[in-house]
Amino acid sequence: MKSLWRWAMPVIMLVAAGWAVFAQGTNQVVPDKAVELMKSQPSLIVLDVRTAGEYAGGHLVGAINIDVTKSEFDKRIARLDKKKPILVYCAVGGRSAKATKMLTEAGFTVYDLVGGFSRWQREGRPSER
Repeated sequence: MKSLWRWAMPVIMLVAAGWAVFAQGTNQVVPDKAVELMKSQPSLIVLDVRTAGEYAGGHLVGAINIDVTKSEFDKRIARLDKKKPILVYCAVGGRSAKATKMLTEAGFTVYDLVGGFSRWQREGRPSER
């Protein structure tokens, strides 16, 4: 058992340290904070990075859709105004994390919605089709 901990503990610490570094570079926001951002920053771009089909099934009010899994994602985000902050979301958070990294590297100020559209809906927040 001691030998298991001897190997497991460094791995756990490495993963935790990596997550801490990743989290420092992102602005993760819960739905309450996202609502505040939408009200206080009229230039905020709300970006849905899910598929077109998911977007058609419902999305945050006023959101635009650019699918992060498509090859043209980089070209399409390059057309966005870097002076405007972006609130990015997907279904639960995986794809938005990828998009957040890409957007941040491209020079955007990015807020990533924690829990994505699933959490947004669970909390009864407004959406549209």
